[in-house]
Amino acid sequence: VGSEMCIRDSFIPVNRGIVLNADYIKDIEDSVCVTGNGERFPIKIREKTRIEQSIREYMFKKIRENQRR
Repeated sequence: VGSEMCIRDSFIPVNRGIVLNADYIKDIEDSVCVTGNGERFPIKIREKTRIEQSIREYMFKKIRENQRR
C-alpha cells in the first residue's frame, strides 16, 4: 500500500477478545479505554504503555498522511 495507512493499522488489541478502532478511542483512564460515545473497555494493565504508544503512533501517522494531501 506504500506510504498510505491501511485500515487494519487503526485497530488496537486492548485485551483478550477486545480490539478497538483507534479513531474512536477518546481516552485511557487507569485500566479502562474510553470511546467517544462513553463506552468503557478494560485494558491489560501490563500492556497499558504499549497500548498508549500504539494509539499515539497511529494518530501521528494519520496526521502526517493528512498533511501530505
